[in-house]
This record gives sequence, structure tokens and C-alpha cells, in this order.
Amino acid sequence: MSINFKKKPQMNPQRASDFENLFSKVQQDIDQNDVLYNISPLMEKDQVNYQFWRFEFRGQGNFEGKCISGVLKLQSDHPVSAPIFYFDPIRVGQIDEVIQHLNIYGDHTLCIPLFTYWKKTTSEYEILQAIEHIFHNPNWQEGDAPANPGFASEDQKKREQIQRSQAKYIPGFQKSQ
Repeated sequence: MSINFKKKPQMNPQRASDFENLFSKVQQDIDQNDVLYNISPLMEKDQVNYQFWRFEFRGQGNFEGKCISGVLKLQSDHPVSAPIFYFDPIRVGQIDEVIQHLNIYGDHTLCIPLFTYWKKTTSEYEILQAIEHIFHNPNWQEGDAPANPGFASEDQKKREQIQRSQAKYIPGFQKSQ
């Protein structure tokens, strides 16, 4: 699955080697910490774009063992501006659905405090950890404006049922070698 970006992902050619070095460092962090993450640079017409990373992690809870995936977009001026994370759609028959989650907007982007209160000192590995954490630990509270108000209006039991139903259409997670 892939995300339909509003605009075609544009690489900043002046920073290509910076993004490639960041990617290599994060890959080392993942290997050293033995976490269940897969990352790869985005491929566009046989060209590697290290400014956009495919990120996969192992689901928990209602998505137990499933491959939760998406694309991390590092801004051209990274680390000055916060990145953006787009979850992959879930393909149900002929329809692409947004993962139903309190912190995921209708355009598949993640609502995460880390990005709202961005500090340019945040490491890229910490970004990946935060994405996984907020997915497994939604931070929406009654009275807040949730990213997904329709889903938030459902009771807890119904939300769990919706997520378990979607999980049936997500492949299992496998760690890349």
C-alpha cells in the first residue's frame, strides 16, 4: 500500500547526503536496540529518496502482530521543522480505509504532541519510538478535540470491535533481515 500524497514527494537534492546519513544512523540504532521496526527509504522510479522513510512496526492490542506501516516525511529544513507521518490505508475489498484511531486524521496523518511541540533536538530514532508509542497509547481525553471525532464518539467496546475488524485486513509483521 502507498499513501497518495497531496503533492508528489519532492526530495531536497542539496540535503540528499544528510538524509542518507540520518537514515543510516537510525538503521544502526534499530539494529543495536533489537526493536521490531523496519525502515526503508522511499523508492520513486528507481531513485532512492532518503527524505521519506517507509516505517513498519509490530502492532499490539487490537492490532496484535499486525504490520502497522506508513511514511515518515522529513521536511526539507529538518530538523528545524517537525516531520509528518502518514499511515498506510487499509485495503478492504475495493476501498482504502483510514486506520480508525483517536490520533489519526482522515488524511492518514498522525496527531502527535511530539510534532505539535517540536524540538529540533529530537532524534529520528525517538521520532519512530514516539509514533509507535502514540499508536499503542492514544492520548485523547474526554473534552479534547480528537483527530477522529467519529471514532471518538463510539464507546470503548465499539472502538475495539472496529479496530479488530480492520486488523483482519492488515498483514502480519515480519522483521526484515
